[in-house]
Amino acid sequence: MKAKKIIALLAAAAVIMAAGCSDTSNSSDSVSSDTSGSVTAEGTASSDETGETAETGGAGSEESSAASILTAGIPEDKVIASCTTAEGMNITFGEFLKEYKYYMENYGYTDDTSADNMLLLQEQRERIINYLINEQIMKVKFEELLPAFTEEELAEISENGEKMIAEMKQTCKDAISSMSIEKYSDEELDRLADEAFNDLLTNCAITEQYFHDWAYVSAIQNKLVEYVNKDTTLDHSEAEAQAQNVIDGAKSSYESDPASYDGNSYASLYIPEGSRYIEQIVLKLPDADISEINTLRDSGDDEGADALRAEKLKSLDERLAEVQGKIDGGEDFEELMKEYSDDSDTSAKYLVTPGSQIYVDGFAETAMGITEVGGMTTFGSDYGYHIIKNLGTAEVDPAEREKMIQAIYDYLLSNYKAVNFSAAIKEWREEYSYTIDRDTLMLAEETEASDTSDGNAG
Repeated sequence: MKAKKIIALLAAAAVIMAAGCSDTSNSSDSVSSDTSGSVTAEGTASSDETGETAETGGAGSEESSAASILTAGIPEDKVIASCTTAEGMNITFGEFLKEYKYYMENYGYTDDTSADNMLLLQEQRERIINYLINEQIMKVKFEELLPAFTEEELAEISENGEKMIAEMKQTCKDAISSMSIEKYSDEELDRLADEAFNDLLTNCAITEQYFHDWAYVSAIQNKLVEYVNKDTTLDHSEAEAQAQNVIDGAKSSYESDPASYDGNSYASLYIPEGSRYIEQIVLKLPDADISEINTLRDSGDDEGADALRAEKLKSLDERLAEVQGKIDGGEDFEELMKEYSDDSDTSAKYLVTPGSQIYVDGFAETAMGITEVGGMTTFGSDYGYHIIKNLGTAEVDPAEREKMIQAIYDYLLSNYKAVNFSAAIKEWREEYSYTIDRDTLMLAEETEASDTSDGNAG
């Protein structure tokens, strides 16, 4: 988790624009190009994943007079992208339509003429047709430049296709479970998820083979990325430098505002001086009591909340005395954590830094007030009792540091490879020139931004 957060921070500052292979490929580790001409090995949020949901696409949306590409009666065998430099590489409307319908179904769009989402879906059509062109070209370049897949590789590709199918069924299952008031058994959820998945296939006019085709194209792309980058190297010092930039930024941020430090993100590289690790046994109040106390806090009645908390904590006194008796009797604290703690993670250790405000009021101050390593104290909060044990000074673990630097190295190398592959795609798009039927696809007039060699269906 820490590595992902550090990588996310690097990605946010990177010059390279991140974009996944395609949402329709359902493969997070594939590399593809977007309509701006850059690619990355780790896809980030597409237009829908950044918060623009499909809620505006259904009933009640503002209607426009624009025609829908879904109901325009376009023949599926009509060529909508023709290769002017090679035969057998044209793309038909039917091939495009499957991708477009899948995208709309996957994100819940029901109307591509709504004024609310018409522009977004028009941009998506642009991405899809470019993705399909790139797909055709990659297949040709794979046959030209690389040996055919081995039986073992084909078996792995097939397995990845099955994984995509399983993941989509699980997505259906999770959606049904989260949106339904009615409680279903696992068997019922599986049945409903299968029905939803089959409806998706029917509505998009695809079969399960489609997922296997995506897995195959993803494998081709990965092979081509490695081929293009067979001589690409990266000095480890670049990762060290990026790590130092993160450290400097975290340190500067902490020094200006100690409360801003997030140990979950930075502890593998930087821990402020004077920090410590603690572990705790949490004896939690009932949710109703916590809610009652919080209601008083929210209303500004801290005095009333304090009084109510003192009263409610009495219900835990007997349990507290039982645990404390076992501690005094020399029983192992970590075993008592497993037996008694109501914490979400009964084996967790927590980083507490001077000035931290990420815990409940008073918790950090109490934890920092334990002077001896191994010393303990009891703290009452609005959530219950916390029996806190001081584990001693917190410092960066050298092994965790190296692991993080390696993660940064892998990230940087992936992006170097992505840039090189983007350049290769551009060259191949010049070699295999395409004419796109923009009128049929109801695309905006071609501009420098849209006339690109890079496509991304996501």
